Amino acid sequence: MKRVILAASALFMALLLPSCSNHPDGISGATKDYSSNGNSFYHRTAETELKTGALRVDGEVREPGKVNLKKFFKREVIYKQAVRNDSGQLAFIGAYRYRGYSLFDLLNPFILEKKNAKEFVPATDVYIIIENDSGDRVVFSWAEIFLGHNMHQVLIATEQADVEPYKVKVSYPKDSVWKVVAANDLFAYRELKNPSRIVVKSFDRKHYEITGS
Repeated sequence: MKRVILAASALFMALLLPSCSNHPDGISGATKDYSSNGNSFYHRTAETELKTGALRVDGEVREPGKVNLKKFFKREVIYKQAVRNDSGQLAFIGAYRYRGYSLFDLLNPFILEKKNAKEFVPATDVYIIIENDSGDRVVFSWAEIFLGHNMHQVLIATEQADVEPYKVKVSYPKDSVWKVVAANDLFAYRELKNPSRIVVKSFDRKHYEITGS
């Protein structure tokens, strides 16, 4: 009987340990959903679920391929969104809380293999193109994702919720499909609906002539 109990305990621990290693905590910032009845001012409104799709990573990485979203926890950003209209005036869109997959997390397993590594070792010339099936694209530098002190600010958002001002009801425009959100941007120009492909690239040119006056 003892052997059966010990075997069952060992099996339980074996199943538990892998999940513990990926458990969200205060250091990683990865979260599961919060209750709307808690203390958080940002979680009092209902989320709109955005339809997700397939996503793959190509380009200058060791093993290009499809992204398995089941391996990742989701993170959150708060983003006050605005753009400039045709007359140059500020056009406010809304204040949102987004939940989704961090570009930092999604790209981290795809080990960078620069085509020009022998000529130029640093990754400062690497950039990332995210595109959809309609031919739209947005671009981020490698430094924005991996070399800054404020990580996880670029998400592929799968949930969207209003951030309501105190005692004021609002209803900002919502999306229907997942999209790229860059929460550090001053203006909301780098948004991309329904992303399907991430391409990692480096600049072709490595030598620049420097002339003095």
